[in-house]
Amino acid sequence: VALTEANNIEQVGAHDALVDVRATIAIAALIKEKQPKLYNYYFALRKKTQVKKIVQTPFGDPVLYTAAFFSKNEGCSRLITPITHMKSNANAIICFDLSKDTAPLLQATEETLLKTEGVFTLSINKCPFVSPLNVLTDQLAIKLGIDKNLALYRHQQIINQPKLLMTARNVVETYEGVDDVDFQLYDRFFGDADQKRFNIIRQAEPKEKLSLHLDFEDSRVAPMLFRHVGRNWSEVLNDEQKRKWRSFCANRTLNPPGSIKMNWNFFKRKIEEKLASTEISAEEKRVLADLKRYGEELEQRIFG
Repeated sequence: VALTEANNIEQVGAHDALVDVRATIAIAALIKEKQPKLYNYYFALRKKTQVKKIVQTPFGDPVLYTAAFFSKNEGCSRLITPITHMKSNANAIICFDLSKDTAPLLQATEETLLKTEGVFTLSINKCPFVSPLNVLTDQLAIKLGIDKNLALYRHQQIINQPKLLMTARNVVETYEGVDDVDFQLYDRFFGDADQKRFNIIRQAEPKEKLSLHLDFEDSRVAPMLFRHVGRNWSEVLNDEQKRKWRSFCANRTLNPPGSIKMNWNFFKRKIEEKLASTEISAEEKRVLADLKRYGEELEQRIFG
């Protein structure tokens, strides 16, 4: 939103996907008009062959990679080392963020490598914004908050470890299924009979949705329906349903399913750390304080 506001681009309509698409297209058109070289450079990266010219393996030259998950005050760019392609996916390259300590990387095993801080996979078929090292001048490095000398030193540490390359080449990415219906929504399509029952549910009043006694074919639907009502109209639940709903909410916040690490204790600890940090701006701390208050209110509602 800040980007569209700064460039006088209309973006009215909260959570409206079409509004966001139009705003994104408008931003792209503005970049094409004002910075055609930048636009053409990135547009060329839609081709994997072009990306592979920059992100070379094994142990290619350092690459400047710009991505949202690198978010920081100075910018979203880091120097990275391309290590090797994933054994199980030719479009994925195992990379290392050179702003991170290399010690855990150099000690990693086939089982722990992908979980090591600084390690991530870059998808060459998803238009990554990558640039060769020579675009990172000393002045630009300072602007982006990148310690160029330290990054290059860490890069040398990595490429001097042939054992690491062998380890990375043997890594197989695995996906562990989560036994929770919220994570199974796209596992398969719902049958036609259940689709018709969904229409009945939509037309029913909130207090009636859980007492329709519909015989669902798909085992995912019943728990999804209960959670749907609990999340939107918890006031219509009876005493037993409210007890069950609060128990579900408590378990969800304390022990999230799958690999989610944002549990309740992590949430509170990270807020306190950021509030105590001198690197966080006053405006950001105001937002954090509001988030902390919301968390306290939520805690009271769930745990009583």
